Amino acid sequence: MSLSTLRDQTIVLTDYTTWPSWYLQLQNRLVSLEVWDYADPKKTNELMKEPPIPTKPEIEMYERRATLGDSEDGNPILPRTISDLTTNGLKAWKDDMEIYKTEVEMYKLLENRYEKQRNRIRKAEEYLQTTVTPYLARNCFLPGDTIRKKITKLKDTVGVDPEEEFHQARERYQNAIKPLTQPAKWDTWLDEYEQAATEAEREKVGEVLSLKSVIRDFLKATAKVDPAWGKSFRLLHSLSDGMTRQEMTRQFRESMMISHPIRPKARKLAFLAAEEVSAFSATSSNEDPSRAATQKNRARSRPPITKCSACGLGHNIENCYYVHKDKAPEWFKPRPKVAATVQKRLREDEELQEQAAGDKTFESN
Repeated sequence: MSLSTLRDQTIVLTDYTTWPSWYLQLQNRLVSLEVWDYADPKKTNELMKEPPIPTKPEIEMYERRATLGDSEDGNPILPRTISDLTTNGLKAWKDDMEIYKTEVEMYKLLENRYEKQRNRIRKAEEYLQTTVTPYLARNCFLPGDTIRKKITKLKDTVGVDPEEEFHQARERYQNAIKPLTQPAKWDTWLDEYEQAATEAEREKVGEVLSLKSVIRDFLKATAKVDPAWGKSFRLLHSLSDGMTRQEMTRQFRESMMISHPIRPKARKLAFLAAEEVSAFSATSSNEDPSRAATQKNRARSRPPITKCSACGLGHNIENCYYVHKDKAPEWFKPRPKVAATVQKRLREDEELQEQAAGDKTFESN
């Protein structure tokens, strides 16, 4: 897999719609760096502070021999070597030197641990910067803020309430188990199903807590495209020891690869699309013009991402809960800043008013 493809798989925090998946990605990354306890907004663990450098005992601070005498100005001459110390002074100096040596060894251990933690925090900070949009970074990251404070600000700005995460996961799973009717798109359908089911399991959605219910839903959803596999699985495998949702989807994938193989061309083009982005940016100025033109034409042919003209999120305006409040489910909690911005646009933009109205009038405050 190319580096560009790996980068494409990284989730970037753009708004509250990407918060749940981004936050889980961030948590996994920071756990691997062993710094999540210092970044988790729910905890109060403090980072290790730089250890103080031990102070070496100075000979001049210990009892001197009387034979050293005084200087011309009448002040006692301070000892400079251990031979200038009295027996008691020498013993005290040696005892303090042993303590100092122990402190130095401890300092080396603590300094090494401190540097390792600082390097891990630096990597965590870099990861945070590269997975958050510049707009959010400007508003939530201030110089001197700890990594926990930055994440807390992001959570306050675009974080999703746990109850809302639950309902979103439940709704996604319910959509994912709708019957698969187009055999040619089984791989896309299965990828979405696995992601939705995993998210529902994480949020402990009731529909996925029972393996029997999960199997029943899956067999019902796939009955039209591969009834023979469903019948075989129900008779031979569904109740076998060690059966899991992952094993069930694996067996279904193997069956579909035989009965409805994925077109190699489609897979190849999908892979090349990611490679082209990296190759196009890395080519020199004497690149073949025809090749560059071909890549630009391909880029133009890609369908644009749908964005709501009212709130800017990933849906059509007719499905915007900020515009059509009557369509909003009970679990939806509007964000005050977004709601205020949408209402302002609706009051001032006549074209947007026409889009929002459609066959009914929109609500305004």
